[in-house]
Amino acid sequence: MPPEHPFGLPLWVGPSYRPSGLSGVHLLVLADKEPEQSGDVARVGRGLDCSLTQKYIDGTMPHREFTDVARLVLGRAAARGDCENFWRSVVFTNPAPPSGGTRKRPQMTDEDWDITRQVLLSVFEEMTPDALLVFGPHLLDELRREPALVPRLDALAQRTAVVLHPGVTGFSFREHQAEVKKLGIG
Repeated sequence: MPPEHPFGLPLWVGPSYRPSGLSGVHLLVLADKEPEQSGDVARVGRGLDCSLTQKYIDGTMPHREFTDVARLVLGRAAARGDCENFWRSVVFTNPAPPSGGTRKRPQMTDEDWDITRQVLLSVFEEMTPDALLVFGPHLLDELRREPALVPRLDALAQRTAVVLHPGVTGFSFREHQAEVKKLGIG
């Protein structure tokens, strides 16, 4: 079971994050569990739920999106062991689950975004990341609405990569290589 944020949200902290990170970089990964609803077509049953990270690492759950993220950052097709080591070396979280909308079309409420911003502020304070990987520009826009987060986001601007969610049909890690070079990994 992964540790939780103060508001009860799951947080994955890889066991190698604190000592060395990934190639000496402490990377924070932020992704919606599912791709945005606004026009993105999701692969059925696919998303990035940080509470499933340990299952991916121990092999009890194969998961294409976890593999795609690792390959994206590593910059190459990577063996399963390389992908597992990637996830052991990063911090990963999702926004608060949407409490608005309907069961078929959930939507984030202002309160959900407030919780997400407060949690991320706590994660930045505790984890002090060197780089930030965000899956979806809307996430970064929402984080910037919290004045206390803006200086932290600005400090990481040169090492922040914002890319398409890997759960979207047709996602290819090769298409986003230029953007992730900003992270300074590999």
